[in-house]
Amino acid sequence: MNIMKIANSRRSLPSLLAVVVAVAGGAAPGCTGTPAPDPDTRAAPAAPNLAPPPGTPGAPLTAFRLTRSPRSQVEIARSGAALAGVLSGRSLPASELQAALVTAGPAPESLDVSVASRPGISLSYRADNDRRLVIDEAVISNMAAADIGKDAAHTVFLAAFRSAVSSGALPATGLDPAAARSSRIVQGEGVSGQAPIERTSEYIFTVPRTINGVEVFDAGFEVSVHRAGQLARVQAFGPSVASTVAATGAENPDASGYSVNRAVAVQDLASRVAAEYPAAEIKPIGVRYWLPAGITSAVVEPTQMYFVVPTAAIAGENIKARGFFVAYSLTTPGQAATVWPVAEHNPTGDGRK
Repeated sequence: MNIMKIANSRRSLPSLLAVVVAVAGGAAPGCTGTPAPDPDTRAAPAAPNLAPPPGTPGAPLTAFRLTRSPRSQVEIARSGAALAGVLSGRSLPASELQAALVTAGPAPESLDVSVASRPGISLSYRADNDRRLVIDEAVISNMAAADIGKDAAHTVFLAAFRSAVSSGALPATGLDPAAARSSRIVQGEGVSGQAPIERTSEYIFTVPRTINGVEVFDAGFEVSVHRAGQLARVQAFGPSVASTVAATGAENPDASGYSVNRAVAVQDLASRVAAEYPAAEIKPIGVRYWLPAGITSAVVEPTQMYFVVPTAAIAGENIKARGFFVAYSLTTPGQAATVWPVAEHNPTGDGRK
């Protein structure tokens, strides 16, 4: 009897239940891996740079345009073929995928197609966060392989990252493989009435997209390495950033972006979220660029984000409600927070998926 546990899975597996186990601390739902250090906690720059520390009023901030527009068939095929080439180790003509997309419409919101010339390999696309996921079903269904270990899996991940950048499947700007977060998929094996024996099925490495060191929420590149040492899944996701890269490596916004100074201290926002949600568990996410769901393009300032889980004591039990993200402005004191997702209170319950 095999039971698979996988959380935040991008695609369900037949007859398997899934849960991702973070290696270095838990992540809030909707985030992959462990949150990076909050820029607000970093030390002030050394002299002669006299700018205020990042978490204090007066610290400089930059707004960038983020865009998450639905892709055309041609764009989906081109990106999917490049990622499939990384996964399989062999280039794939985009025309092959495009032929499989003819029934999907000119700009589909979602699709799942198989790659005819690569048995077991499939492409999944979701326009709501520009998520392009390529899976090798033959690899992920291998339950008996020996475990190569995390260090060897990390080497496989690095090779895949370099392949994605060199092949053009992935832009190198704002993606640092040294900053990858790790998690894993755990497989439990046993028989009824006995405690299962757990072993790692896949090692997951997630590289967050950053802008000058500040993360873009739910954006980046992810590689899953099967315990046998083969690539199981690769995916790219999140909004694109309108920027140019200076010789120093710093990103500068296009003409729609602008610079502004921070006006709200992180301590004040921590007090505010605690006061607004007194009966809740609150997890600081950090400073993030965030393009909320349902918005295709906007000029975005960094915000201070938290993950909030409402709690209640009922009949002696501590009950936790569904969590949500809260983002506060760093430049306008008292501005209403952005909350997502918002619960739908109706007779049939919360309809969110």
